[in-house]
Amino acid sequence: MGTEALVPQRRLGELANGLRADASVLRRHGVSRRLATLLATVRFLEGKSVDGALELLDLWMVTELVNKAQNVSNKD
Repeated sequence: MGTEALVPQRRLGELANGLRADASVLRRHGVSRRLATLLATVRFLEGKSVDGALELLDLWMVTELVNKAQNVSNKD
């Protein structure tokens, strides 16, 4: 069972505050909370990187299709 089944997406985003937290704030948390923050931050960044990669793939595919259509149109 993945973390998605255990932790709602909204809560995962809240736990990922490690992106905004100062190191001294994280240091004050217990080991379990630091590990949870680290895991949530990694999962959050993983999701964002997948979204970014899909957006780039979409842009590349659209550009390729438009270029092919323009080439065919120019030949006609």
